[in-house]
Amino acid sequence: MGKRRVMSDKGVALLVTLSLAITPNGHTAGDVEDGMRKAAMCVSCHGADGVSEHDGWPSLVRLDKDYIVSQLKAYRDRARISEWMNPVAQMLSDKDIEDLAAWFSQRRLQGSWQ
Repeated sequence: MGKRRVMSDKGVALLVTLSLAITPNGHTAGDVEDGMRKAAMCVSCHGADGVSEHDGWPSLVRLDKDYIVSQLKAYRDRARISEWMNPVAQMLSDKDIEDLAAWFSQRRLQGSWQ
């Protein structure tokens, strides 16, 4: 019989950490608390907790996490054009986008909007 390889404790810890950080669709899970802190820049247009009071701007809590991610990346990469969103999104890293999407999607799941 061949030699059996045993994974070290560090290897197991790394695999567990990676498995928790990646969702089934390949996106990183995002950090809800970091997203909450980063969401302060969104409030002036999209309202407190992402509930917009203006017909021209969507309520973010009503949007799916993956949709928020895809749209923010489209604005950042200028695949979707908006004089307001392009400059804001261009300041966001992939991590920022994942965190924001995690925050707004969990707000929706908790029923924080009317």
